[in-house]
Amino acid sequence: EDPLVRRKEELVVALKEARSRGDARAERVARREMVTLCADFEAKNEKLLGRLLPELWQKILDENLHQNDLLALAMTCRFFREKQKDLGKKIETNLKGNHLYDLQKSGKVTSHSLGWFRWVC
Repeated sequence: EDPLVRRKEELVVALKEARSRGDARAERVARREMVTLCADFEAKNEKLLGRLLPELWQKILDENLHQNDLLALAMTCRFFREKQKDLGKKIETNLKGNHLYDLQKSGKVTSHSLGWFRWVC
């Protein structure tokens, strides 16, 4: 088992216990440790995922993601957000009233599976 994952699980439990006891000091300590742990996760992800060539990332994104999947990818981790920006994949926000309906009618938006929604949420 990954020691970072194990430590995260321990911190989640410690944070819940501190909250239930009303121990503000223990809660602050657990939160600070969680921030440090998140930085460690990001460094590990950067090291592992950064090994792939940019051309391979381009192929992965082009062949496996639709425009409406980019937000979910970007929200997954900072590395994916940066990679998405590096490859010129833009997240478009359009708040016009009928925009989503128009996209659905045009066929530019694919419907998502239940598994996709579970992954996002």
